[in-house]
Amino acid sequence: ISALANYNTQRWLSISDNTHANTIKLGLLNNATNFRFAADIRVGNTTQAFMTYDFGAITPTMTKVAVKYKENDFALWINGVEVATDTSGNTPIGLSSIQFDRGNSGQDFEGNVKSLAVFKEALTDAELAQITSVTQQEVFYEMRDRMLQINADYYEFGDYTTRLKKLF
Repeated sequence: ISALANYNTQRWLSISDNTHANTIKLGLLNNATNFRFAADIRVGNTTQAFMTYDFGAITPTMTKVAVKYKENDFALWINGVEVATDTSGNTPIGLSSIQFDRGNSGQDFEGNVKSLAVFKEALTDAELAQITSVTQQEVFYEMRDRMLQINADYYEFGDYTTRLKKLF
């Protein structure tokens, strides 16, 4: 994700039950002098975990971010590094909606999103480091090897590989 500009406000992405009371939120928070990412996990309108990472005065460009949420095991990952953790708290249940706001139509996300994924179970630290890594070369090569195993077409561009599955 990335911000469009420093708007001196909060912008959130959330997974919720369509309320703000039960949410997992990832946000861009900033004021005139500081820019930060935050993860906020709420159950019954009570914060279970709140983790932040400050970028300082700069507005970050495209940044790979992950939030791990599992009972008593929360973490915020940015560009391949675990930057914040919390080891106490519950996780919300009944989450059925992905929203580009804080879960109740407030504080809309205004930025760029290249990809968004939700996993049914918490990924390992190694997996979180890999999917949020600034360099994805190892991931691309692993995927290329899988494509070769199923005899699918792929095309190489520079150091990276783009795979196209055979459709015919």
